Amino acid sequence: MKIINSDIYDNTNWIWYLKGCAILGIVLFHWFSYYLSETCVFAVNFGGQGVHVFIILSAFGIYLSYEKSHPKWGIWCRKRFFKIILPYYSSILLVVFSILIFGVVSGNVGRYLGMSGLSIGSLVASVLLYRAFIDKYVLIINSPWWFIVTILELYLIFPLLYRCFKKYGWMIILGSLVITVGYEVYYAVILMSDSVVYSKFFLAFLFEYTSGIILADIYINRIAVFKKITIGLVPFMFGLLMEMIGIILAFHGPKGRAFNDVFNSVGYFLILINIVNYLCKYKIITRSFYWLGRYSLSIFLVHAPYIYLIYNNYRNGGIKSSLVYLPGYLIVVGSISYIFQKCLSKYSNV
Repeated sequence: MKIINSDIYDNTNWIWYLKGCAILGIVLFHWFSYYLSETCVFAVNFGGQGVHVFIILSAFGIYLSYEKSHPKWGIWCRKRFFKIILPYYSSILLVVFSILIFGVVSGNVGRYLGMSGLSIGSLVASVLLYRAFIDKYVLIINSPWWFIVTILELYLIFPLLYRCFKKYGWMIILGSLVITVGYEVYYAVILMSDSVVYSKFFLAFLFEYTSGIILADIYINRIAVFKKITIGLVPFMFGLLMEMIGIILAFHGPKGRAFNDVFNSVGYFLILINIVNYLCKYKIITRSFYWLGRYSLSIFLVHAPYIYLIYNNYRNGGIKSSLVYLPGYLIVVGSISYIFQKCLSKYSNV
């Protein structure tokens, strides 16, 4: 089965396949990183790079959607904002409720509050979206929530990027690369900071977001070229090269890690699209990736806290425990995500 065909707007299921594969990698990364040593966690970090795929595909999908209908920017921004913010706030309610329930049932609410980092300050920071600008709040309660603030920042600048692309064409990819690298030089080299606040700011992802816009335009106007530059042995090998450069940089401390995303974003996307293209000749895998892709936002928003809520007492078991309890965890997360998204669809049309 070829995942990309010529019906540009009506047959984009391959995007769901990619999202499905990416969210599976993210879930597995968070799961194994909870159980394994720091060295082993670094080895499974490959799966955590799925956020790059979501950022690229976000810009890709938005560009496709806008080119098809050309809505007014105000209407578009409001629609995109609520499409993200309503599931995000709903996930806050679910996660906070889960933490309190686990605490009450165990008879030790304080333990679960401390374990999660839930406090009035962190909750307010999450609700008001300034958690991404304070180091101690960025990754607590539910670490994937940082992504919501970043993607909203990128949404806000999409109209500007769109206009720049229409005016300057492919030059914006060079401009975005200069801005991203310049920003990383500023905080990692000049300020010598390894603050997670800097690394999660939207400027660190501007290059890959702009890449999504460029890829979408190629996909619309020259689909044969799109296939040539993304699928096949040469793109796959180039992706491996970019990934290796990113890994090498990651071994060079905070400064190296500040720059590795530029390479990892390109590398991971090319590797993943080729892996999915190969695996999707099997119908069961195609259906699984499609389901995961459709529920990817819900899975992303709620999967992480249930690792420490349910399996905290087993985290010292290492790789053996991680493999034994993994099937149960996937069933739990899949069920919660399914119910969560169905409720959102029923009551908010999200």
